[in-house]
Amino acid sequence: MPSARAPFSTVCPIRGIAGVVGVRPPRPPRRPSGPPRRAPAPRPGHRQATIERVHLITGLPPDAADGARLAAWIRGHWHIENLPHHVRDRTFREDDSKIRTRRSPRTMAGLRNLAISVHRQNGRTNIAAALRHIARGYHRPLSALGLT
Repeated sequence: MPSARAPFSTVCPIRGIAGVVGVRPPRPPRRPSGPPRRAPAPRPGHRQATIERVHLITGLPPDAADGARLAAWIRGHWHIENLPHHVRDRTFREDDSKIRTRRSPRTMAGLRNLAISVHRQNGRTNIAAALRHIARGYHRPLSALGLT
């Protein structure tokens, strides 16, 4: 009989007419017949939901920290964060930038801010869509700046 400490999956009972006759190791899974098939490889960033978990600390006492007050404070904070920082972090992937020496990071941040400001002045709210639109024609960046 199997040991009481053995995991369930390491033994399989052999059943006979009179009940359990003995035990045997489990059988390997059956392989499908035919040629092996490959699953399509997932494309990075293609329709994948992302979850961003944020931990916040407050100095409010527990009776004053109700859900509505905390939610209003968080929305107010993220409103400020969403204006330039979210676009720079997500659209331009500023945190992944490899530029780290001398004045180059500051210069690139200034150019990103210029691009965001030009698109906002032209009435565009979706900066990523505006960048894709501008990239489709060599004359579009100059016309966005009002130079043509």
